[in-house]
Amino acid sequence: LRDFPNLYHGERIAWTLPGYLINQVATPIVANYLLKGAYFVVTVVFLFGALHQTSSRRTAAFVSLLAALYSFLVHSLGANYSDGAANALFLMVVFAINREIAGHGSPGRNAFLAGAGYVGVLLAHFVFFIVLPIFAGYVVVKYLQSDNRSRRRVVVMTGGFVAGAVAAYAATAVLYEVWGLQNWP
Repeated sequence: LRDFPNLYHGERIAWTLPGYLINQVATPIVANYLLKGAYFVVTVVFLFGALHQTSSRRTAAFVSLLAALYSFLVHSLGANYSDGAANALFLMVVFAINREIAGHGSPGRNAFLAGAGYVGVLLAHFVFFIVLPIFAGYVVVKYLQSDNRSRRRVVVMTGGFVAGAVAAYAATAVLYEVWGLQNWP
């Protein structure tokens, strides 16, 4: 990244950093299969998890199986482009925010992870900035459907999400500074 600071690869750090790291421990062809296989598994597992939070186990398994066989999902991971990473990270964000709304774990922790994850999504594919209002609408509707509503929970959830996003962006800024990259995200 330092050798080619003006290329967009520095802006797709959520895709290029894991690829770089896995290429340090495996040959290029093996690293390619491991990286894409890992993103595929993460995508399908978190799709199942997010669906299972809102539907039956059978429905979640059926939809996840269909998605795993869907050529455009497989292509998004195999085309050496960051769509697959963004999709996987976004499903992780949906899973984490669903857990926060359901009250699993300590208050704010899953929202923090969702906020940090959303920054990862944006670092993988900035077009997800357009999805952010839709995601916020989803969170509001999902929250209003929950039985555990209070002002305190809204403050904790919102604060956790923002804190996670700020922490992830700060960590990214530190990496960019250490690596000497000119184009910050």
